[in-house]
Amino acid sequence: MVINMSKTMAIIALVLSFLFFVPLAPLAGFIMGLIAYRKSKTDTTIPMGIALAAMIIGGIFSVIGLIMFSGCTIGFMRNMFGSSSGTFSTVP
Repeated sequence: MVINMSKTMAIIALVLSFLFFVPLAPLAGFIMGLIAYRKSKTDTTIPMGIALAAMIIGGIFSVIGLIMFSGCTIGFMRNMFGSSSGTFSTVP
């Protein structure tokens, strides 16, 4: 039995794209989806739709993860410096 690795790459990219709770998994799914999508233009055995879905979902979840990480970082910094008004003042 011969396994088509490019088809497997598209499916793994789709699975990684849905793992939004694992850090950097959607980004890896996006990149693998991009590679599989480019290969699907020359090889007709690769499902182009799965690779495209992996790119879209991975891109969306990567942006959401970046926004959440930025929000947590800003919240942590505000808490560390004791500012509740939104400005970083050191005067109590």
